[in-house]
Amino acid sequence: MKMIENEMNVTVHLEIIKASEIEPKEVKWLWYPYIPFGKVTLLQGDPGNGKSKLMLSIAALLSNGERLKVS
Repeated sequence: MKMIENEMNVTVHLEIIKASEIEPKEVKWLWYPYIPFGKVTLLQGDPGNGKSKLMLSIAALLSNGERLKVS
């Protein structure tokens, strides 16, 4: 374990892990195969394509306890 110091003079522990030591985990899907549950998802597209409307619609459905309509 290494110790590094950042710009604000705070000491942080840095742990280096080999990729071969990482165990794969099953991915659970919020909306297969587009949005994995509990992971970071990037939504990109040209302005005016409805990205905000899509995300607000998904948030509204889920906050009301509804399921995503999957075709």
